[in-house]
Amino acid sequence: MRIGGVARCHYRLLYFRPRETVARARGQTLAAALNSEQQNAFQALAITATTAIAFETIGRGNPLAATTHCLMISAFNIPITYMLLVDGSGYARDGIAGSYAADASLSLFASLLLGAFLIWRTRRRRANSNALCC
Repeated sequence: MRIGGVARCHYRLLYFRPRETVARARGQTLAAALNSEQQNAFQALAITATTAIAFETIGRGNPLAATTHCLMISAFNIPITYMLLVDGSGYARDGIAGSYAADASLSLFASLLLGAFLIWRTRRRRANSNALCC
């Protein structure tokens, strides 16, 4: 991902010279290949882990195994669905750049929200531990 970002910065900031254009194209091609392989590997690991957790949670001899499995597996399809909608709306607005911007802004928002939650949780835990000790 960093290789593609550097190549994109070169695209935007530097003048178009033949040698630099070839170097940028090679960098973007390499980044695209690495990104797709890494994303596919991590997505395969995530799906495998989700399936393993679902089977472990269901257990053996459960009379509602099929229903439980269906509900648990369909839950991990929710992020895939809403990311398709978010990226599609970004693409409809500004093309590929809009799709990347929508994806990045949603990821940034989720990261900030997670960070705020972790800070809040840590402060709450410290306040509870101080209240219990004194």
